[in-house]
Amino acid sequence: MSSSTMNDIVIRAEGLTKVYKLFTKPQYRLLDMVGLLRPGSGKYSEHAALTGIDLEVRKGEKVAIIGRNGAGKSTLLKLITQVTEPTSGILEVTGETQALLEIGSGFHPDFTGRENIHSYLSYLGITGSEAEEKVAEIIDFAEIDEYIDQPVKTYSSGMGVRLMFAASTAIAPDVLVIDEVLGVGDAYFAQKSFERIEELCLRQGTTVLLVSHDIYSAAKLCERMIWIDQGRIIIEGPSARMIEAYEASICEQEKIRQRTKLSQSELKRNDPARKMVLWVEFYLPVGAREGMNISRIILSCGDAGDFELPIAGSEGNEDNPTCEFDLGKSRWSDPAVIEGREARSVLPYGSPYSRAACLFRVPEKYIKGENANAQLIIDYWTENDRAGSASVFIDDQFIDLGMLDGEKGKWNTAHLRIDLSESRPVVLTRGMEKEAFNLHGSGALFISRVQITDSKGNPAKTIVHGEPAEIVIDYYIVAPGFEEPVDMMISFLASGVKDTARVVKRELLVNYKDKKEGFIRACFPQLTLGLGKYAVTVMISKKGYFDQEQTVFYSINPDVHCCVTRVIEFEVVGEGIFSSGTGWVADAQWFMDDDELREDSLTASRLWNKTNPTLNDALTFKQIGWPADPSGAHKLKINFPEDLRRQFPEDFDTVWGIYKKLLPCIEGVSFKSLHPNLPILQNFDFENSLKCSVIRMLHVARALRKHAGPEKRLLDYGSWFGNFALLGIEAGFETWAIDEYSSFQDDFSKNLVKMRENEIQILDFEKGGYELNGVFEDNFFDVVLCMSVIEHVPHTPKKLLETLIRVLKPGGRLIIDTPNLAYLSNRLKILQGESYHPQIESQFLAEIPFKGHHREYTRPEIEWMLKSMGQTDIEFEMFDFSLFGLEELEGRDLILHRISRDVPDSREMIFSVSQKPN
Repeated sequence: MSSSTMNDIVIRAEGLTKVYKLFTKPQYRLLDMVGLLRPGSGKYSEHAALTGIDLEVRKGEKVAIIGRNGAGKSTLLKLITQVTEPTSGILEVTGETQALLEIGSGFHPDFTGRENIHSYLSYLGITGSEAEEKVAEIIDFAEIDEYIDQPVKTYSSGMGVRLMFAASTAIAPDVLVIDEVLGVGDAYFAQKSFERIEELCLRQGTTVLLVSHDIYSAAKLCERMIWIDQGRIIIEGPSARMIEAYEASICEQEKIRQRTKLSQSELKRNDPARKMVLWVEFYLPVGAREGMNISRIILSCGDAGDFELPIAGSEGNEDNPTCEFDLGKSRWSDPAVIEGREARSVLPYGSPYSRAACLFRVPEKYIKGENANAQLIIDYWTENDRAGSASVFIDDQFIDLGMLDGEKGKWNTAHLRIDLSESRPVVLTRGMEKEAFNLHGSGALFISRVQITDSKGNPAKTIVHGEPAEIVIDYYIVAPGFEEPVDMMISFLASGVKDTARVVKRELLVNYKDKKEGFIRACFPQLTLGLGKYAVTVMISKKGYFDQEQTVFYSINPDVHCCVTRVIEFEVVGEGIFSSGTGWVADAQWFMDDDELREDSLTASRLWNKTNPTLNDALTFKQIGWPADPSGAHKLKINFPEDLRRQFPEDFDTVWGIYKKLLPCIEGVSFKSLHPNLPILQNFDFENSLKCSVIRMLHVARALRKHAGPEKRLLDYGSWFGNFALLGIEAGFETWAIDEYSSFQDDFSKNLVKMRENEIQILDFEKGGYELNGVFEDNFFDVVLCMSVIEHVPHTPKKLLETLIRVLKPGGRLIIDTPNLAYLSNRLKILQGESYHPQIESQFLAEIPFKGHHREYTRPEIEWMLKSMGQTDIEFEMFDFSLFGLEELEGRDLILHRISRDVPDSREMIFSVSQKPN
């Protein structure tokens, strides 16, 4: 290596190892410190946090260290920053290292922000006028001018990270080490921090090391990643490649978990003849259209005998507990007579875990003993050019048994020797060794080719911005008899990392009987992606997949038929600034005073106002007119109850029953007692409003099931119709309901009767006021509901939250829903010049929403308020509400619905669940 290249290296590790001693008693640690504890005394065990780490990081690089919790990431950073010393190996770090390992580290909580900055700069040797200039620069970057002379202990976590990051980067270090902290700030400050880091790297040559378990966030900053698992580097490379490795590892992690669970259950048996678990997996070649039929699987252990897996046996085989099929997450067919033999098929479809597995439980000596001579004997038949392959897993090791290379169209017998000397450790990146590791899905359909063509219809690697292009997807159906509508998505990833744009086609009808294979074309009259390089991901899924919240990662989700990630790459080229620095340039229909404007296009941008932080999280959208559609061609039917029944199968019948029970209570009631304070409620459709509240009740019902404790007391604060209080009764809670019922005259009399019939204890704000003074003991309720109250209760949000949290038990849950200020129609009003609300920090403490206006909040504002009150474990959901009071959507309502479907933060209601700390 040349001297110039060596000089570029700022971090070099060779054989770096860190071993911690885990002492059985605290006093042994003291004896060890003074050298009085003998090695091998049995008074401690050793844990290798890092083993044999070799790495080089060059000047100006931005490198992410990724891995699961406990993988050794933070230990590596502590070694680099000299917080701790290595046990062995070489570690060389050149230059000044600045570490952001923990929020607030190095800052004294009782000192003000300004005092802490001066102290920090003084430590670096910066004083006098130079220090004053740096202080001003730090305060300006952190944007906490109003609080800079307040003690740091009064800062929120976001304010703390702003100040700490601003101070740490005011003087360009040679190496900047960051441990997850950028995830604490808001999106605006995170982006600002990224830009500061980019500047440090490009202009000052600063090297950045970022530790993270969030690979997608890390990829936004770092072009190179190092993946650590169990204290070792398992793979490193460009970020796009590492994301592929991570996505391929999800399936591998689940298979490891399943195998480990079975092995550990065997180890826990108090049996002197305890068995070891030998796990066998079979794989088909990528793209196989036919399965591999297996009529016999024998584990032969030489003189110890043979263990044969009964083909007709089931999972958890009671007749022969020594061996069984794994039928839950495998691609086994049912047993059948195939080519004259009873057999099972390894299918090319049926599970996202693209293997068929079985297991044997045998004495350890048969496999690991000195004279062990184990082998697998397999009888199989294939119609594919290549039959398949097999692997054996024992503990945390695996042996690749290779291909089954018999003739197709006949029964073959394979003898596969199990040689432990050929075993290798199972690592998370084992999936990367597979053929087509970027292929995922249940396999019912197979994407055989994807290509992009230019304006002339030729396959292309370069597309000119704004010119026509097509993406052509070849596919074939693998699962016989497949006949159902599918959804398809094409995703464009800038630099192979950032998901920049998507196009979706719903309900493509695919029929195995009519056409077993074909192609799908996505035609772009103008491909208006921003300039740059892109990778393309294509997914075919079950109908409705993209319209539902998915809790299972796509690579192991059974609703994904086929997904091939980053299958092709291309570059968008062009000239001018219009198409650069953006992800997508969109067209719009423009109007001014109802006259259509024939303009070219509008670059999608963020609604942004630096003086109004509450809107910083506003979402990308287009300011367009809402033309009428008299033809009715663009309409969407709303199947209100059935759509919700499918989405909330466990709770729908209960909630719908409550709605039906309360509906007669409000039919024909004018609710005139509400009109003086709320004129908007004259001629209001209360019956439809109650119907729409079913959506809100379903979210509450699900939250109550998830968080209900053994003791169940619930308060419905601002109970109105009593629908949420009745839901509390149905969920098994002792329930209280409180509202201004004394001022509502007789409008709610039937509702009150219904609540009393259901043993709900009803109270009035007239006694105790909105602060519930003397009404309830502190720490009384397990759950407090505040449903669409916080936006108009006649005192400050802080006072309201103090009241609700005071009566909530430690560990209890506060459930709030409220209209969303970031709802698209609200943002359009703001863009058209209507006033917006003051900053949340001042409003939270002093402003009463009921004076002069109805205050609405964004999701980040609700989160800020809850955190300010000390609430933890905060969960959010966003959903639409009033649109579902219509039977069909068209025009403006349909556009709103489609945007909110794709952009959750633009939906109408904010729903939050938070916990009072224990």
